[in-house]
Formats: sequence, structure tokens, C-alpha cells
Amino acid sequence: MEQIDETTWRVIVWPKNNNGEPEKRNGSLGWVWVHTTSELINGHKIIFYEFTASRGANHLREYLLNLARYIVSDAYGVYLTIENESNERIKAALCWMHMRRRFANALLAKEKKLKDMTEEQIKAAPAAKGLILSNAILEADAPLKSLSAEERFEARLEEVKPCVDTFFEFVHGLNVDELKGHLKDAVKYALRYEEHLKTFL
Repeated sequence: MEQIDETTWRVIVWPKNNNGEPEKRNGSLGWVWVHTTSELINGHKIIFYEFTASRGANHLREYLLNLARYIVSDAYGVYLTIENESNERIKAALCWMHMRRRFANALLAKEKKLKDMTEEQIKAAPAAKGLILSNAILEADAPLKSLSAEERFEARLEEVKPCVDTFFEFVHGLNVDELKGHLKDAVKYALRYEEHLKTFL
């Protein structure tokens, strides 16, 4: 299992290509990819950085197609492209913290209105409920990190899957067309990536 993320890196002077021209305009952005072995794997952790000129899928094709089995990442499209190109030999497991953050953002967007609401009203608001249910998944999963892979798999099915099922029952019960802003974004994200958010199970 591998965890991946990428971030920008501004390059003051780009190296020249075979034609003697800078690969990109000096001062423009390149990308640094970080690959790490899962925190759940025994032995020494491996952290690998690679710099590329673009954020495209070629780096991942070269690096992952013959290596990884599962990749844990955000929902950036190239990770799902790699899953498809591998004929699903590689599976993308999307990050629940990214899912949770969307509901947190939806709740923060209503910060002014929250001051006039009771605690019960806040908890009943869809943004808060999505956040609470996301938290329940993370809280149920956290104690399982010390287990073996086999034990963790069984415990996830017994202790975490019901939380995931409850979360998606809630999400499917909302009418996306009636939602707006950050809440609509959170619900659409959950529905679009449901399969990949469940991969860890």
C-alpha cells in the first residue's frame, strides 16, 4: 500500500532541454510528488520524492503501474486514471479526511447562522450531521492501527463498516438539487467517490 500526494514547487531557473531551451518558463511551477509506504506496514518507512515538470499521469504510470496494489490519495483524477489503466490491479482508496473536510467547510460557511441556533439545531443541520458521521468513521478506525492486516480487516467490517453505511445512508437521503455551496460540493463528492471511499473496507 502506498500513500501519495503532490504539491507545487516554483523553479527560478529551469534546466534546458535537448534543444537548449528551458523546459518551462523560468519562475513557473513544477510539481513535487511524495510517495510513502503505509504507516500500517511493518519495517522501515520509505519516503520517496520526485520532481516533475507537470502534474500529469506520466510520472505515476512510470512509478506505479508495476509496483503498487493500493494507493491512498485525494481524488485528483490521475490516481483514478492509473486505477483504470491497470485494469484495477491497482485500487485507489480515497482519503476520509478529505471527505470530512468538505463537511467541515460546509459547516464553517454557516458560521454566522450558527450563533442563533441551539446545539440540537446545529447537530441536525446536514453539514454538521455529515461532519459528525465522518468523525465517527475516523474514530472507529483509529484504534485498529495496531492490529495485523488480517485482524484490522475483520475489525473494520465489524466496527467501521456500520459507520460507513450510516454515513452513506444519510448522504443518499439528501436531495442534491436542493443543496447549495459547500454542502452541495460535499454531498456530490461523497456520491461520486463512494466506491473509492469504501476501498479501505
